[in-house]
Amino acid sequence: MISIEMRTIGEVSFENSVKTAEGYQYDIPCDRFGIPCIPIGRELSELGVDLKGITVGFAHPDGFIGLSVEAEKIISEVPEALSFIRGYFTNTRFLEKENYSVRSLKSGQIFFASLSFPAGEYEQSTVDREEALKAALSGIKQIGVNTGEITGEVSLSLVEMDELFVKPQTLSDLCSYHALDYSVLLVTPTSFYQPYADGPTTSLYIPGAEIRELLRKALSIEEKDGEDLICTNAYLSDGSKRLLPVPACASLVKNDKTQLRYRIAPGRDPHRSEQPAGLSDRYTGDTESHLITYTAPETERIRSIDGTMADALTAGQSFSGTVYGSDEQIRRIEEYFRKHAIINLGTFAEEGFGEVCVKIDAIREQAPKATVLADTFDVSCLSDTLLLNEEGMPAVSAEDLLGEIEYILNMPGELAIESKYTGIYKDFSKNIRWDRDGVIVRCIAKGAILRVRRKDNKPVDIFPILHTFIGERVNDGWGEIRTLPARDGYYRLAMQVTPVYYAVSFPDSLRRMNQSALLVAGVIEDILRSRIRSLAIVDREEYRQGVPASELMPEEILMEYRERYAPQIPVRTLFDWYEEGLKDDAV
Repeated sequence: MISIEMRTIGEVSFENSVKTAEGYQYDIPCDRFGIPCIPIGRELSELGVDLKGITVGFAHPDGFIGLSVEAEKIISEVPEALSFIRGYFTNTRFLEKENYSVRSLKSGQIFFASLSFPAGEYEQSTVDREEALKAALSGIKQIGVNTGEITGEVSLSLVEMDELFVKPQTLSDLCSYHALDYSVLLVTPTSFYQPYADGPTTSLYIPGAEIRELLRKALSIEEKDGEDLICTNAYLSDGSKRLLPVPACASLVKNDKTQLRYRIAPGRDPHRSEQPAGLSDRYTGDTESHLITYTAPETERIRSIDGTMADALTAGQSFSGTVYGSDEQIRRIEEYFRKHAIINLGTFAEEGFGEVCVKIDAIREQAPKATVLADTFDVSCLSDTLLLNEEGMPAVSAEDLLGEIEYILNMPGELAIESKYTGIYKDFSKNIRWDRDGVIVRCIAKGAILRVRRKDNKPVDIFPILHTFIGERVNDGWGEIRTLPARDGYYRLAMQVTPVYYAVSFPDSLRRMNQSALLVAGVIEDILRSRIRSLAIVDREEYRQGVPASELMPEEILMEYRERYAPQIPVRTLFDWYEEGLKDDAV
């Protein structure tokens, strides 16, 4: 994996932007955990470096993912640790004459920014591009601002990173594979821009079309050869599994607004005891379980180079999806993800946004055919579903959906709807295959659900529709449905929780582990020093009056702090920190 290595020889800072703090003339963009994320591609472009055809990710400190995991742990234990984590990487000073603050990267740090070339071109013709970029980087000695104290002096070079994000899979020649489950961790904010949509201007998931187009180009899959390649939408993950849209039949419980109930039994009016909730963009682990959690992805605002403001999925969240294809395609995709563990997705990918780490979760064989009988069953749409009527116009009724089910089961006119909860989604997104841009396409919304039975009340073999795709654009993840035997009445689903950050487990490199350990030790030491110095505040008056520091020093408290936070720190160091606190403003 080729990356740009940036070493800070002097302090480095940049003009304030939408991603930095108010009150700072010059600042360093950081993520939610206080770890710097530098849009170095933007800086290089402004310095005249030709990056055409090369995507440059944001520059992160060496061992970034390990640092993020540890930073999240520290903040969960010590909420005020965010400023200390940021201070681990940066210096802050207030300039009285100018009446503003500046924050800069400390000297002597190493940052890496991943490079990605147009899909399918990396192995074919990148030597010339690499050499040209290498020459351009060697001539750059300064980036950002130069204020005298902040020189912006750096060293830039191209390096081959020996980062292992994807464990090699054991694939047998005796098996025929048909699906690959994967997870991606968002390294930078990621946007799937919908300029004409109401509400958020980004999809709250990674569209299957995005993944399919990437793989189609990377593996040189022609359209006629790729018709059997299906990529599901990648939905929010809890780190172990793909979460699914909450069924539309779920509603808020009036007496407990954190709870949902799933009710699709016939002859009952949910409005009497419950109230509908807008749940189309919330996800759950399992539509069948009684006690589960549901959540919605978090978003933030980003600004592109041309000044466009857009919503984006917040970095650190995990999303999971599945690719279905032939045995040959699945093997090629596994190899591609293994070699390209970091890729860029989304609308602003060329600017370094949408950088994700890919992890292969499993490679599956085709399930053997079985018989699954059900007297009554629930059909749930796991993605927006586009059906066309005989005139070629979108069809969005529950009866249209039932007709597709009857077609797959080869039971025309034999099924009846007992209960239904459906909605309509207006799609504005541009689709390469359909060549639509800003044209409204009406679809059955994900989460729509039907309760179905056979008109003669005989059991139905639902195996063909346990999990399948129906309608149009199925190769891009549309029309994904799941079927479960029905349950009577209603049952409680669960309560809403916040998204889990950095939950995807990657193989650890020794370098990442070392950098994580240094961060933890450094931040905890700074927190401990700050707390010990704060103990001296109440004793400053006595110290000014001549009472020796040795008499004022609360040794028992200092030793308790040392034992709790950092037993490796010498006792003498704790005493020195306390005396520093006494001497501040002592004159």
